[in-house]
Amino acid sequence: MNDSGQSAIAAGDEVISISKVKALEEKVKQREQMLGRKTMEAEILRDVLEIA
Repeated sequence: MNDSGQSAIAAGDEVISISKVKALEEKVKQREQMLGRKTMEAEILRDVLEIA
């Protein structure tokens, strides 16, 4: 185990694998993209309401 892993264990922090971190980062990226699409959709709908 590397020094940072041993330090985390000694400090009582949770240690997770790199693959788990990458999977979580991918989920965050997907959620950010979804949020961007929904934000754009809301802006379009708001503009349509103004026109109507």
